Amino acid sequence: MKKSGNISAIRKLFKNFNTNNSEAVGDFYDRTTEMFMATHGDVIQSLRTFDISDYLNYTIKSAVLKDNQVILDAGCGVGGPSVYFAKKINSVFQCITISSVQADIAKQKVINEGLEKKVIVQHADYHNVADIFGKNYFDRILFLESFGHSDKKNDLLKAAWDVLKPGGILYIKDLFEREVDDAFEKKRIREGIVNINNAYKFNVGDLHQVISKLRKLYFIIEFIKIPDIDYSQLDSFAISTAFQDKTKIGLDPSKEDSVFPVDYLEIRCRKPDFDFKKNRNHFYLNRMNSF
Repeated sequence: MKKSGNISAIRKLFKNFNTNNSEAVGDFYDRTTEMFMATHGDVIQSLRTFDISDYLNYTIKSAVLKDNQVILDAGCGVGGPSVYFAKKINSVFQCITISSVQADIAKQKVINEGLEKKVIVQHADYHNVADIFGKNYFDRILFLESFGHSDKKNDLLKAAWDVLKPGGILYIKDLFEREVDDAFEKKRIREGIVNINNAYKFNVGDLHQVISKLRKLYFIIEFIKIPDIDYSQLDSFAISTAFQDKTKIGLDPSKEDSVFPVDYLEIRCRKPDFDFKKNRNHFYLNRMNSF
């Protein structure tokens, strides 16, 4: 099979792709949430284990969720993860979704579970969390496959920095574009990224850009890795495939030479608990001592 060719058209399409604003994302989920729930249940995430509680328990550990915290679930969907977490942890979960349909479903779920004092759901744009909550409010911020819906990732990370308490943790689990050297494979990856972005009102992240912004904000990056789960229990995207087959949303016009276009990664970083603007020449030692 020939692996050479002109990929400039695909690169141009990707570069000029009109990323989706918050209103478009909200409208998408207003129209599709019931369809997602028919296959995904209450946890609308594509990387998941057969028993979703296994992955949610892993998230508790990986994001260091503990009692007596104030936690932001940014892009909470219908509230499935936070409701689960709230049953395990004695903390307060502030949940934000841009979809009014999701917000209504999540609020009813919270009432049904008797968790009104522990899980608070708002219909809002997560880019505006600093205006909603003010500075230094949260112990933890979670983006569970929701970060990629932002077309203003630098602004979103700055907002997360502002509302996170010193010593608090930002945790992102999401899709990032795969990197390869092979021109043929790169072309197929670009095509796949465009398909995901168009189908799901997404903006698959560039890992380099995200890392750069985190570092410029003075976040202490604790790890960037693939989730450390038992991959024999991974559902191998069967649920996502079932959703595509049923709804035709995101269904790639079947190409025998298509390739998987993304890496699923988790990023955990900490806001320094010291004044990073003072004694800049000691920043590294202060950072290491904060662990």
